[in-house]
Amino acid sequence: MQIAWQTASATAHDIKAAMLGLREGLDIADIYENSPLGRDVYQLRSMVCYYGQHYMAFVLMADSTWHMFNDTRITAIGLWHDVIKKCTLGRIQASVLFYQKQ
Repeated sequence: MQIAWQTASATAHDIKAAMLGLREGLDIADIYENSPLGRDVYQLRSMVCYYGQHYMAFVLMADSTWHMFNDTRITAIGLWHDVIKKCTLGRIQASVLFYQKQ
């Protein structure tokens, strides 16, 4: 899934609003009218983000914690609400989200 931003430098308020609108779990029935509820459920596994002409990634690891990959640095972030906080405070804009079928 891709998020289209109107600006490359969104406000912290706009970033937080967008991040709060994302869900770690996604049922396709919530998006497509004729899909049976619960048949196609996906889990957010990673996302590519943008900040000031620079890209980074957040990845959900096997231990259910999120890590940030930023060039050669890998930093443990924590749970999804910690990712939201990191993106909001750092004005990091989620761009491409990768989901895996459950």
